[in-house]
Parts: sequence; structure tokens; C-alpha cells
Amino acid sequence: MEDFFDKLKKGAKEATEKAGILAKIAGLKTQIVNNNLKKDGLFKELGKVFFSELKAGTFKEELKESLKKIVDEIEALDSEIARVNEEIAKLNEDLKKVGATEEEMKEAAPLEPKDVTKPNEETPQEEKDNPQG
Repeated sequence: MEDFFDKLKKGAKEATEKAGILAKIAGLKTQIVNNNLKKDGLFKELGKVFFSELKAGTFKEELKESLKKIVDEIEALDSEIARVNEEIAKLNEDLKKVGATEEEMKEAAPLEPKDVTKPNEETPQEEKDNPQG
């Protein structure tokens, strides 16, 4: 009977540890999603500034500096996302130790920074309907 309670206690401890790790990972993934949203906003700002200055014919050296600041912010967000993903990878190792299932490991996988330099994977509906343009 004592063996049963020891197993029960061990199982409860592992479940608690697993839940704690998964909660930390979920919080870190939220940070990544928020950073990707900030990046989206910065890219929009970058495009608006560039477009309006180019259209007005007022693209000057000072503008390059302000655009560089936005690019630097984007790169800082990418670095932060990489740091958070390293944290998630370490937590994944802990998760393996407490016997996480394959599904839990899949759910806990790190997120990649959003790469806006790649075209969107989805094809617009018009192109799907009429592939010849």
C-alpha cells in the first residue's frame, strides 16, 4: 500500500512540475507573439515613412538615420525573440525529464521570429481562381 502512495505522490509531483514548465513556456511564447506584433507595427511605420518621403521627393540623409533607428528596433526584437527561444529550449529539456508526451513537447516547441522579408505563404484568392492572372 505504501508503494502505491509513493507512486501517486511521484506522479502528482511530476504533473505539477510539468504544468509549471508548460505555463512558463506559454508565457514566453506570448512574449514572442507580442514582439512579432511590435515588429509588424515597425515594418508598417518603416514603409509609411519611406513611401511618403520617396513620393514627395524629399528622401534625405536625415531620413536614412530615422529609418535605421526603426531597423535597429526590429533587429533588437529579433534578438529578444532568439533569447526567449533559448529559454524555451532549456525548459523543453526540463519537460523531457518529467516525462512530457510527444503532444506536449510539440506544443512547447520554440516559435520563430516572424520573417516579413519572405512572401506570404498563402496565395491570394484571385490567383487561386485564375492562375494565369
